Amino acid sequence: MPAERRIFIIGAVAVLLISTLGAAASRAFGFQYWILSFLSLAIYGTVGAAAVRAGAAVSRATGIGAAVGLVEVTLGWALSATIGPGRLEDSPFGGLSAIVIGGIVALGISIAATWLGALASRRHMRARSA
Repeated sequence: MPAERRIFIIGAVAVLLISTLGAAASRAFGFQYWILSFLSLAIYGTVGAAAVRAGAAVSRATGIGAAVGLVEVTLGWALSATIGPGRLEDSPFGGLSAIVIGGIVALGISIAATWLGALASRRHMRARSA
């Protein structure tokens, strides 16, 4: 299996585990589920660094991160909504339209890609200057 595919799969599994276990823990212990978003950012950064280390171009590493972000904001959100804290009807907005949901999905993917692109680019530039 190519390294980039393996990195994507590991990143996707990691964000799905955070969504599932985090939602269950949030429900059981009563903490705010959104706090776990920092773990997601750490995963995006790790995925980007691993992809660049495996030889991926910065643009490719960014794409891998965006794909992990897509997994999180679709399947991860569905998992957390099934468990509890991600339910739309429980949101402070009283339910969300399809357009707002689409915007949230796009924002999540953009954050993943931007975060990864910045980290991967920085790492790539350091490696070139050394």
